[in-house]
Amino acid sequence: ILRRDFAEYVDLQGLKVLDIGAGQGQWAIEMLRQNSSVRLTDLSAEMLTLAQANVSKSDLTAEQSARASFEHV
Repeated sequence: ILRRDFAEYVDLQGLKVLDIGAGQGQWAIEMLRQNSSVRLTDLSAEMLTLAQANVSKSDLTAEQSARASFEHV
């Protein structure tokens, strides 16, 4: 998914989003900038920590994060 496609087709204003496989948090940051409420999940504790740090560095706040696979969320 490209950012321009995402912005063109999806209005995230005020939505609650579950970011499964959050990785480094780059999509979470985009969604948070559009005033979405985002919860981060990732199977890797290291990636989840990195995503949380990247969100914080962007002066944004995500909801509670969880280490989990998609089968368990």
